[in-house]
Amino acid sequence: MKPTKYNKEFGNLLIKSKVIKYVCKKCGSKMDENSNNIDCKFCGEKCALTEINYIDTENGKKRILTKEITNMIIDIRTEIITLLEKNLIKPENGLKSIYNKIIKYHEFANKENVKVTELINILHPQLLNKKELVGCLQKEHATTMAIDFPIEIKKSKESNRQKIMICALDSLPPDLSNLNHWNKFYLPSLSQEEYLECHKKYITPWAPFSLIDNWKFEKGSFKQNISFFLTLFDDFDLYVTDIYKLFYRIEKKRSTGMHGENEMKLFNSILQSEIEIIKPDAIVTLGNNSRNALLNFLKVAPEKWGDDVQSKNNWNIGNMKTKIISIPHISGAANGAKSKILKNIKYSDVAGDNTVKLAGIVIKNIGSTANLVESFKFGTWISQKIFSICC
Repeated sequence: MKPTKYNKEFGNLLIKSKVIKYVCKKCGSKMDENSNNIDCKFCGEKCALTEINYIDTENGKKRILTKEITNMIIDIRTEIITLLEKNLIKPENGLKSIYNKIIKYHEFANKENVKVTELINILHPQLLNKKELVGCLQKEHATTMAIDFPIEIKKSKESNRQKIMICALDSLPPDLSNLNHWNKFYLPSLSQEEYLECHKKYITPWAPFSLIDNWKFEKGSFKQNISFFLTLFDDFDLYVTDIYKLFYRIEKKRSTGMHGENEMKLFNSILQSEIEIIKPDAIVTLGNNSRNALLNFLKVAPEKWGDDVQSKNNWNIGNMKTKIISIPHISGAANGAKSKILKNIKYSDVAGDNTVKLAGIVIKNIGSTANLVESFKFGTWISQKIFSICC
């Protein structure tokens, strides 16, 4: 949730970069750099040979570096803004004004030597008030409220690349006791009562996985997760959204698991509308909870994990007929759950380690079913692919 500080020289990292893998640009499978055959024997892609650059980091580990990371914009469709204003929150100046600040934050975060205070002045909790929420979401005793607004991550405004829809769980801002974080937004001179009232009144606007931050300088969990998104973004535009649209705490309890029937119906309706508006080529859900939430919408019980992805076909979500594939979460906490899949011999041809390979497995599954996509209009089912990453 909190902004990070960027004061490193990316050029120094570039000097240390070196190519260590040759892979298929479509499915991520390993390819022989000395071979005259530049077509992928695994997915059939023509002229598929490409390089993956890695950087030696300070701790000796290696992470992936996408070649075109600078060719990235944050965007959102007018239809999504209208959807959220009607069903989630409508600020006094309209939700477009919040998205303008989200985009401005991303632009400033990618400038050299930007200060944290500059970023905080752009995007802060006082921009959103609880009274602007739709009725069923206005909880009297809720605190540390936050919304991770869905965003599109694209190569350009006119990009026509395939799109993956990534579904996370919800925001997770620091709790009331984390004064190091909250004093950046609320003056330290406030009394305890005034401090609590601010938390009951205002809502923190942010974006899933802090993806509006600078992708080149990762810190904390952002560093753990970013290689997954980098790998996907090399081949796909991304639409990232949350299953549950609002996070809050009541006393020390998190809203996850406390949402009532009306809230769940609302979140389900928003998600279905997002799918219909975005029309993604694939959907990825991240985390056990987000997977379970999606299955709950579909009234389907989750399965136990094994050594391969889980797959279900022909499930109906809104006006779409979908395929759902579940694999473990990208976070370190899920290393045990995802290790069996990562070690599965059927994915030995997928390059990379940990989250990079996990993204490669997703890409490979997308590639293997790419020809199944059909359009849905006036009663014709869309045969699309939904990929779930679950811990």
